[in-house]
Amino acid sequence: MVLEIILDYVAPGLIDTIGVDLLSLAEKAVVAAVGVMGAVTFIEFLYEEMLQTQGMGVYVAISNKQWTSAYSTLNQAKKRLQTAKKFYNWFGWLAPMSWNVFKNYADATESQYAVYEGLINSKIGIPADPSADRKVFNVSTFEVSMKNGTTTVISELVANVTMPAPAPVAPVAPVAPTGKITKEDLFKEMKTFYSGRMYLSKKELTSILSKYDVSDIQIFIDEINSFYIGRNYLSKKEMIDLGKKYNLDVSGL
Repeated sequence: MVLEIILDYVAPGLIDTIGVDLLSLAEKAVVAAVGVMGAVTFIEFLYEEMLQTQGMGVYVAISNKQWTSAYSTLNQAKKRLQTAKKFYNWFGWLAPMSWNVFKNYADATESQYAVYEGLINSKIGIPADPSADRKVFNVSTFEVSMKNGTTTVISELVANVTMPAPAPVAPVAPVAPTGKITKEDLFKEMKTFYSGRMYLSKKELTSILSKYDVSDIQIFIDEINSFYIGRNYLSKKEMIDLGKKYNLDVSGL
C-alpha cells in the first residue's frame, strides 16, 4: 500500500501499466527481505552478547587467579565462538549491512581468547607436544590432573628448586641532626636545588632540615613552611623575595 501511494505520486499511471498485483507482490518481497535482515542481525547480536559475557567470565576468573575456572570457561567460550562464526559465515550475507561488522567482532574475540589462553597456560601448564616423545597425549587425563594440581608446569619447576633463605636485614637507624645551622647556611644549601629549575619541593626541604638542629632559626623555618601550605613547592621568585627580606645572598638564583 505504501509503495503503491509513492509510485502513484512519483510516476502517475505506472501502476496501471505494471499492475496492482505485481506491485503488491513486490511490496511483500521488500517487507520480507527487511524482516529477514532484521532477524539475522538480531541473532548475530545475541551471539555477540554471549561471547562478550563469556569473555568477561574468563577475565574475572583470571583476575581472581581462579585458573581452573578460567580454563573451563575459556574452553566453553571457544566452542561457542566457532558456532557464532558458522552462523556469521552461513547466514550473515542475508544482512549485508551488519555482516562484516559481526565477522570482525568474531575475529577480535578470537584474538582476545588467544591472549587469555596464553595467560592461563603460563600458570597451569600446557598439554605436552605428542611429537616430542611420540607418546599419545590424553586430554582427559591432563584435565583431571590439572584440576587436582598434579600437572602444573610452574609448580613442578618450583618444587625442584631450593630457594636460599633471605638474608636478615638490619634495621636502619634514623639519622640524627648533625648540629645547629644558621639562616645563611640553610639558605645557601637551599639555593643549590634551583640549579637548572624553578622550584624546591617539600620533600627536598624536609630532607635538608632533617640533617640539622634548626631550633635557633625556627621563626625563619616557619616562614619557609608557610609557602608550602596547600601545595608542594617553593618557587625561585619566592626564594629570592625571602632572601631579600632577611638580607641573604640571592646571587645565583
